[in-house]
Amino acid sequence: MGDRRLETERLWLRRIALDDADPMLAVCNDPAFVRNVGDRGVRTLDEARTELQNGALKLFADYGYGPCEPSSSEVFTMPGDEQEVCLYSMTSGRE
Repeated sequence: MGDRRLETERLWLRRIALDDADPMLAVCNDPAFVRNVGDRGVRTLDEARTELQNGALKLFADYGYGPCEPSSSEVFTMPGDEQEVCLYSMTSGRE
């Protein structure tokens, strides 16, 4: 699979990967996430990796698409933490 990216002049998107377990763990334990989405019981990096495998990575394997990490170029700075926004939207619709 590799580090596949879609790039434009001001933005690039990268597939979510197992290396994203650290931010996934942070998002899953963020008080706003727990309050608005729910407590997924993700407390360790291994549990975050499992959440990614059963969520984002499974979507890519099953359907050929899934959530991506947005990042901006030097030309354009996105406000906020785009990783958290992406990971939040990735898990918010799951049961």
